Amino acid sequence: MTVDEGLNTIERSIVLDYMKETATPVTVTVHEKDSLQVFPVVVNASDVYVAGEETLRLSNTVKNLSPFVGKHVRVSFYYNHVGLYFINTLVENQYGYFIDVPKKLMRVGKRKTTAKPALSAVISYAARGNKNISISAYPKKEYTLFAVPQWNSVEAALQSTAQDFFERFAYRMEIQENDDISFLISVSRYLCQRLLTVAVEGTAEPLDIIYVDTSKIVFGCMNQLDSLKVGNEYKLRLFFPIGASPILKRTVQVCITVVDTYANAEGDIQCFLCHFKNMQVEDRRFLQEQKPLKLL
Repeated sequence: MTVDEGLNTIERSIVLDYMKETATPVTVTVHEKDSLQVFPVVVNASDVYVAGEETLRLSNTVKNLSPFVGKHVRVSFYYNHVGLYFINTLVENQYGYFIDVPKKLMRVGKRKTTAKPALSAVISYAARGNKNISISAYPKKEYTLFAVPQWNSVEAALQSTAQDFFERFAYRMEIQENDDISFLISVSRYLCQRLLTVAVEGTAEPLDIIYVDTSKIVFGCMNQLDSLKVGNEYKLRLFFPIGASPILKRTVQVCITVVDTYANAEGDIQCFLCHFKNMQVEDRRFLQEQKPLKLL
């Protein structure tokens, strides 16, 4: 979860002055109930202007903005690598698209995990100079782990796009009889989501765990592509809390090999399919006994 904070008056004024003097790309997202039916649009810096004192003008040459007109939209951007956004109504006239910058300019909060997640993971590997690198990962909300993904888990408005992803990825795989490719439902669903503005541009966010069974695990990420490399081997530790204790955990340690990656058309959202290697029999049995896990 994240906790967003509003800028004070001085901070807001500094940001607006910066946007007047510096070309700043923005991402426009519908902020209403039907937002799933309209994909975000990235507007290049050369098409963003500050008109007057507190109005943003987007060039009428920008494609795909028409569905946003008359709707409440979220405009996201970075100022000195800090993620910011505001929400207001987008209007259109002969000179382009306009949106007033409201008094409430928000700072994207840092992602926070629950004090005791039902599952967590750490991926580690040795970098140059024998420096050990660790990457955290947590279950993605609304994704069911240790269970076969279902198509009804994909929002109705996104099912057509998700099906296109699924068919494309399934076609490129060398599927053998009895192969289970249901994990591709979770992959396709993940790639349909919106790209989010993070709290600080360029910082490493935890990976999302979107699928796991006794032979493989799938991670997802946004804003930080190529976190894992196909063909590389990594050490993985899975942590399962025991009872109500904040300390006691059951740990599964195993090596993983990245066997494939999947990305959306823009290449800014990515998933990694990893196979377990040399897993202990008791650890495999432990995973097999896990009940379906879903964070709401």
